Amino acid sequence: MQSYNDVSHDKFLRLCIMLSRVTQFAGGLSSVMNMLMLFMFSTMPTPELILRCYGVVFGVLIILVELELPFVLSHAAFMDSWVARGLCIAFVVRLKAFIKSLFLCYVFVTPAPFFCLFLCS
Repeated sequence: MQSYNDVSHDKFLRLCIMLSRVTQFAGGLSSVMNMLMLFMFSTMPTPELILRCYGVVFGVLIILVELELPFVLSHAAFMDSWVARGLCIAFVVRLKAFIKSLFLCYVFVTPAPFFCLFLCS
């Protein structure tokens, strides 16, 4: 097994480490943005509040799993699989898109209910 000292000789390993760092950054950015929205807009509806809390928790989980800390992987052993990691990241992305559609429905309230249904679908 290669260590991080052998990274300079293996281009594929460098690519994998770079993708891991990008994933960590994206998870952190998702958590920070959800926390900012929670603190700045405290009058948001309850479903959006709950979804933002989920976004913070799963964003932090993505960061901790990508750091590959033994403590985290021992308690969340299913996240050792790449498939489970991908599903968790896809869940956070889909959660973000659902929150955005909820926000659009609340902001652009029009007399025509079909317009709101079109935005939410």
